[in-house]
Amino acid sequence: MNNKLSYLNTVLLLTTLLFSGCKSISDNNNQDQIRILSLKGPSAITMLNMMEKTSSIDGKQIDYQIFAEPTRIRSILLQEEAEFAFLPTNMAAILYNKELPYQVVMIPVWGTLYLCGNTKYIKTIKDLNGQRVFSMARGLNPDIIFRYLLEQNGLTPDEDITIDYSFPTHIDLANAVAAGLAPLAVLSEPQMSLVLKKNPDIKILVDLNNEWKKSHVSGIPQTALIAHKSLIRDQAQLLERIIREISASCNSANNNPDKTAGLCVKYNILPDKDAALKAIPRCNILPVTGENILDPLNTYLQVFYTFNPLSIGEQLPDENFIFKK
Repeated sequence: MNNKLSYLNTVLLLTTLLFSGCKSISDNNNQDQIRILSLKGPSAITMLNMMEKTSSIDGKQIDYQIFAEPTRIRSILLQEEAEFAFLPTNMAAILYNKELPYQVVMIPVWGTLYLCGNTKYIKTIKDLNGQRVFSMARGLNPDIIFRYLLEQNGLTPDEDITIDYSFPTHIDLANAVAAGLAPLAVLSEPQMSLVLKKNPDIKILVDLNNEWKKSHVSGIPQTALIAHKSLIRDQAQLLERIIREISASCNSANNNPDKTAGLCVKYNILPDKDAALKAIPRCNILPVTGENILDPLNTYLQVFYTFNPLSIGEQLPDENFIFKK
């Protein structure tokens, strides 16, 4: 119940902000600029190669902005002051259900969660029966996904297993794992790779993304790229060009990880190239667009809706949530 209340508080805040007054992209003073927002982490990694080589498209300057936390991205989107944004998929659903004019144009990241620890006795999710596992963000993405996977493996969260939220942010939790203060934990890349480098006694015990695949046809559609509807409606060629550029950047991350790892350091995504090299393949970067998004995304959002309707904005988004050519 506590995680549902946490989500309730988050969504009530979001709803209040939504109705505090928004302005349109068309009101922006700089019509020669395209803003692409991203979180510092896997979604930023997907666009690093584009950032390195593409400063403008069709005469419009590209303004790449990377943030450590989603709250700043959310406030910019509430004011409709960005054309594109990478953000958690369920947050994209909340914005859409509150009638913000953005649609999903790509799923670029397909699961970044791992169970880690310093024990050799945990090899499957079922082995967690009776254990204490540290997790971040009560009621948010990692927590919901982990709880769902526990139930898929016959374990009842908070009864068969204790989920401990003593370290509330991903950085707090990663530091605790590296220091040996959280013997079993759910971590996301790229923090996972940083922890493995800091403390060689820590191992990845269960790939939670593979666990998801056991019940579903794809990975976890954890991150969405959304675009403003005015750009979709009025600038189709520009939209297509930017989607192609981002797709190529995603593919470059996979095909040239050494260069991309260097860019992770250059753009302050990660402080260590070796850790970045390990993190990139575990970010499950794959640019998927159009109809191919539909089934994986609907399944994912249904999991969130079942956990708590507030986690996706109280209802499953309609078919217009996804942009299809």
